[in-house]
Amino acid sequence: MSMKITELKGVTIEKLVAGYAHNRIGKIVGLGGKLDIRPAYQREFVYNGAQQEAVIESVSCGYPLNPIYFVDCGGGYYALLDGQQRTLSICRFCDEAFSANIFGLTEVVFGGLEADDKSKILNYEMKVFILSGGSDADKLKWFKIINFAGEKLNDQEALNAFNHGAWVTAAREYFSKPNCRAMRDGAQDYLKGEAIRQDYLAKVLAWAAANAGVDVDEYMSRHRAAANADELKDYFKSVIGWVKKVFPDYRREMQGVEWGLFYNQHKNKKYDARANSEQADELFARAGDWDSGIKKSGIYEYLITGERLAVYTRAFNPHQRTAMHKAQGGKCAKCEAKKTVAEMDADHIKPFGRGGETVTANGQMICTNCHAAKTANQK
Repeated sequence: MSMKITELKGVTIEKLVAGYAHNRIGKIVGLGGKLDIRPAYQREFVYNGAQQEAVIESVSCGYPLNPIYFVDCGGGYYALLDGQQRTLSICRFCDEAFSANIFGLTEVVFGGLEADDKSKILNYEMKVFILSGGSDADKLKWFKIINFAGEKLNDQEALNAFNHGAWVTAAREYFSKPNCRAMRDGAQDYLKGEAIRQDYLAKVLAWAAANAGVDVDEYMSRHRAAANADELKDYFKSVIGWVKKVFPDYRREMQGVEWGLFYNQHKNKKYDARANSEQADELFARAGDWDSGIKKSGIYEYLITGERLAVYTRAFNPHQRTAMHKAQGGKCAKCEAKKTVAEMDADHIKPFGRGGETVTANGQMICTNCHAAKTANQK
């Protein structure tokens, strides 16, 4: 049966908010209990105060809101497909969860409005379309297509929608709820982003998918039918446990490192944890010096992989170039011709590829001709 889209007339705000109930461990409902506002594939509520107030201000002025879409579940019951942020903003205002500056009033809650102003809100008619027939995949594809206004779906939210089910629900419960368990298990210390915007889930899925040799979409498709997300949770805990074992002393710079990718490749390698921490301390201390040639962002990668380019910069920075030029009296270190900084190249005395560091003590400014000649002789 092909999917049909029809308009549902007469859905006023009064009808929409009737029976509004929010149970944190259950569903959020409206429309007299007939509308599931947060079905399994929906995102968390992410509108901030200003965005919520903008919805209510539009309603108070009689301005049209973008359409919202319901899925026909049969028997007069519906699931909200698109428009959750607007719907919840309206329900929350009528439930006096926040105030707004409307009708010439400042920070007024719904109960503080005059009767006529309340009627203007409650009698506002929403533009509602019903999707019926078709497969779940058809409806979820439509969900992605129409989600173009307001707070757009990010990539992970779209993947959650396309792969909705018990597995995604369990994964979101662990990684994506406010104050979720993943935060207590290390996500807030070792990962960047926000749980509510799926940042933690997206990152761990990327790591787990790489470990399985597939992309994230394929990884989620493979697990979609699972009854729980224990495998993903255990993987994440293993990554964090490994990091703590390899680097027992926590530093704030650990947040945002691609720990899962390093775990995938190096989890069986033996490390001296104490030596690692001491070397990390030394490198971070040196990285604060403009003449160290060390990048903070690559310190942990270097300690894990031994890749020098991860931590040691190959190019001399402008401060180093100026200092070397001044020390040489503005002359080329080879032909001694007077040149400006711009007319010279910064060169490693001991080549970087042979272990030479990018520090002024191992650098010299030579004119472009001398540099070209030196390069040619090394070939």
